[in-house]
Amino acid sequence: MPCEHRLLSRRSLILAAPGLVLAAPAFAAVPPSGHLAFAAWRNGKKIGEHRLSFAQAGEDLTVHTEVALSVGLGPITVYRYAHHATEHWRGGRFIGLESRTEATDNRIKVAANRTERGVAIDSSKVGKIVLPPEAAPLTHWNMAMIRPPLFNPQDGKLLKLSASRREETFSAPGLRPQRATHVILAGEMGVDDWYDAAGTWIALRAKAKDGSTVDYRRL
Repeated sequence: MPCEHRLLSRRSLILAAPGLVLAAPAFAAVPPSGHLAFAAWRNGKKIGEHRLSFAQAGEDLTVHTEVALSVGLGPITVYRYAHHATEHWRGGRFIGLESRTEATDNRIKVAANRTERGVAIDSSKVGKIVLPPEAAPLTHWNMAMIRPPLFNPQDGKLLKLSASRREETFSAPGLRPQRATHVILAGEMGVDDWYDAAGTWIALRAKAKDGSTVDYRRL
């Protein structure tokens, strides 16, 4: 939902898929298994999956994201979306990202690299820009780094967002009720993320432009 990231549009939905408060080391959010997987549901119907894999070597962490979504109108597929991203982190600090997004209506490539001036973005959609040094991609898995400034890993655009969070009890199909941190993103998109006591991403909910609701449920 890369990030996601805005994920879907065209008569169907837009999901900020796809990474809000610095509270723990960046790698604390890496699950012990090294993998995270979600089913994406839209108005009660499964439309695809979002998968992440983590490879850590010393202070270096590489995160691979694969998203595949498909929205149908009856038997006809009206929208397809595929997002592939690789993030690079070192010592809890964002270093770079490469992403490729292929959708029914466009194709976008992004390369982001930390430089002395800031985070340099080279995007086939927004061109070459330099973001503030503390900018990070909104890829959702890392609660500790979900804090402005954030950029969309799908197109490299700096996002206009505010973030807040609260502690609450979270429950969803397939998950027992548990205490969780609820992170709320507001501004040019509306997204809710939930994280368990260990800081692991466990769920997402987003409201699409057409009024539909998209939910991520752990697999």
